[in-house]
Amino acid sequence: MGRAPEEEVSRVSSESPWEPLAGYSRAVRAGGFVFVSGTTGFGADGRMAGATAAAQAEQAAKNVALALKSLGSGLDRVVRTVIYVSDPDDLPEVLAVHRRHFGKAKPAATLVVVKGFVDPKMRIEIEVTALAARSSSRSGPELGHREARGTARSKVGRLRR
Repeated sequence: MGRAPEEEVSRVSSESPWEPLAGYSRAVRAGGFVFVSGTTGFGADGRMAGATAAAQAEQAAKNVALALKSLGSGLDRVVRTVIYVSDPDDLPEVLAVHRRHFGKAKPAATLVVVKGFVDPKMRIEIEVTALAARSSSRSGPELGHREARGTARSKVGRLRR
């Protein structure tokens, strides 16, 4: 019985303080997919985009788009989303943001109401799985994202905060 061929894995970091603390990447490309970790409404400046779930969902969707682009994918290639909200009353505005950003792709979607997040300012979190680019060409890391490439012999899993 021979060894399975090694699979190339690419990772990007948003340079969030949580990534090294918990040992995860913002996004990982492996096996024809891009997996984006739970993404919140913090902007590049480290500040929450706003106090409303809609403002946070908008920023989270932009953060997801940047992570996907950094690994050669995009919002049009999203096949699954998981949205976490802490207040069910926020659902209409959060779903409107989801429809605006992910509606063309019409991904399989899950919505979960949670008790809370690690930071009490957080109202939403979005996790995404997308198809990787059809070709091996990539646009490269964007907006301060760092990348490390390597190989992995096992399947890549996603870590949630």
